[in-house]
Amino acid sequence: SIEAQDLVDLIEDTKIGVANVRTTNSEVPPSRAMVTQQSFKRKMSQHYTSRLSRAISRKKTWVAVSRNFEVLRSFSVFLRARYSDTDAAFEGFSKKPFGRLTKAGFLKSLERLEYDGDSESLFRLLALGSTYIVKRHIKWAWNLLMAEELVRARAQRRATLRQRIDTLRAQEEAESDDDE
Repeated sequence: SIEAQDLVDLIEDTKIGVANVRTTNSEVPPSRAMVTQQSFKRKMSQHYTSRLSRAISRKKTWVAVSRNFEVLRSFSVFLRARYSDTDAAFEGFSKKPFGRLTKAGFLKSLERLEYDGDSESLFRLLALGSTYIVKRHIKWAWNLLMAEELVRARAQRRATLRQRIDTLRAQEEAESDDDE
């Protein structure tokens, strides 16, 4: 670990080394100045990397899912179960393709569609201070699950790849046993 005084000394040495390289009457050969400069950069990099890794290792990374996310996710699941895309989902709430829904109209539509989640909270979370819900709000809720789908698809690809690798290894081992 670099102490404060060591850090100051390194900075001063680097400044002197760089100044000497630029002058014609250099007391420190240019190669020595570059070594000093490079060692300074290396030590600084190591110092900050170790501090950063300690900070990252102490940071709590898992957090429980918030109630707001649960409300939005359940609505997204509801939409995807009933409709094929965002246009059809919005038409389920409003007959106008570019219309807007008031809070009363949105809540009435949810009741008509037999949504069993927290409708009041859902409107508040979707509208975010607005008095209307438009198609982009429905689209945003629809896309909320895309990250989950991406993670699941990647996990499935990794599992498939792992199975293929295991199969190839088993075949190679069987062939090597046959050769002996």
